Amino acid sequence: EENNEANWKLCHETLKEFPAAASAKRQKVEELKETITDEEKQLEALQRSIQKHKEELEELESSMRILPALEADCPAMSCLAKEISVVEDELLEAVLSCLEKDPYDFSAESDEKETRAFPPLSLVFNAVGLSSQTISCLSDLDGQEFLDSNPVTLCDDNLITDLIQRKEVAYLHHMLSFKQVPYSRHSCVVCDCNAQELKSLVQEHEKEDPVTSAILSNDSVSITGRQFLLLDRNDIRKHFFEDISAKQYRDFKKQTQNYFWLIHKQSLLK
Repeated sequence: EENNEANWKLCHETLKEFPAAASAKRQKVEELKETITDEEKQLEALQRSIQKHKEELEELESSMRILPALEADCPAMSCLAKEISVVEDELLEAVLSCLEKDPYDFSAESDEKETRAFPPLSLVFNAVGLSSQTISCLSDLDGQEFLDSNPVTLCDDNLITDLIQRKEVAYLHHMLSFKQVPYSRHSCVVCDCNAQELKSLVQEHEKEDPVTSAILSNDSVSITGRQFLLLDRNDIRKHFFEDISAKQYRDFKKQTQNYFWLIHKQSLLK
């Protein structure tokens, strides 16, 4: 009996503790599952990282295949780059000197390099951002031919039809005659305007009229301040206001364009 009582007591104690032990084991199982899930995610991330690094390594090793050849050519290439840099510096100095002294002295691209005493005008075309096509069309001009020509006729004769390029050529012609190239020499509230800023400037000065509104509301042709100054009646009729009358153009010219042209001229004289 004593053994039986002892066994029942032990059974009672064991059974009393079983729910807590079972709960602890269930919690441990859940914790282990969560741990395994987290570690699997970490493993996947690590595998992705390893794969990315392998791809980067492969790309880098592939790019390094040409290193021996480059290392062999490097001294000669370095010398060539230095020579080109010296030539560029000399050209820049020559261009700036010609701009300052007499823009008429610029040579044409077609002049023989051996006998060319002055830098080609095409360097100026490139510096102010004319398109490669426009530069090609005008490359045979020297400074005197360019400045002695009417910009509209010049563009017509050289088949430059794009409105923006035509106005840029006209603006360069105007600014070169005042020796205001590079354009950074010239601080002008009108010339510095992009298309959106020009709209704000016109509104600020209360110079809106039907013609100006037609020009500024045309989303297909964005006109900057400096291009706006040089628009003529043919430009407006062709691109902005097909039925513009002579009076409408005169009013636009007198009340708006000349107003901003005066601001521009005053900035040139400062």
